[in-house]
Amino acid sequence: YTSYSAMRPEDALAIKSYLATLEPISASRRANGLSFPFSWRATVKAWKLFFFPGARPLADDPANDATWNRGRYLVVALGHCAECHTPRNIAGAQVADRDLQGNPKGPGGLKVPALVGPAARDFASWSVEEIAEYLKSGAKPDFDSAQGPMSEVIEDNTKHLSDQDRNAIALYLKSRPPVAVAPPPHRPPA
Repeated sequence: YTSYSAMRPEDALAIKSYLATLEPISASRRANGLSFPFSWRATVKAWKLFFFPGARPLADDPANDATWNRGRYLVVALGHCAECHTPRNIAGAQVADRDLQGNPKGPGGLKVPALVGPAARDFASWSVEEIAEYLKSGAKPDFDSAQGPMSEVIEDNTKHLSDQDRNAIALYLKSRPPVAVAPPPHRPPA
């Protein structure tokens, strides 16, 4: 919910209105699958104090155009891409200074690739058009296809976006500056 908290109120209300049009279903309530200490409410309050500054709609960046801002909003708030593509610390919070730089322990324990930064070599070579096409069809420029949870993201979500929205996402991701990583210290051979 930390990512969705960046949603604009009108979008949250639009989602609520859409959900109200769906036929209700009956399902049994699942048991809480979190283990202690995460299952304890007081721990959640402490976690929020350290890692969640509160709900604030994502404001447009006046230094960038409307397309870029739309792409950023879709990536950060509605698409919540960082939830999978950003590593987490021991408390389960996203490591802010590694935003979208890949996650070795993503959903289901799967490695999630980097979208920005030095580890995003393959993705960084894709054009805006290739990223937009990937979000539409799942086809990668190397003729491979989306795998794992990302194939579900495309099938259930991004393929239904407008071409303009997929292009805005791609444009925003391509605009992210590469992250410099200091080389390891030189160690003379033993």
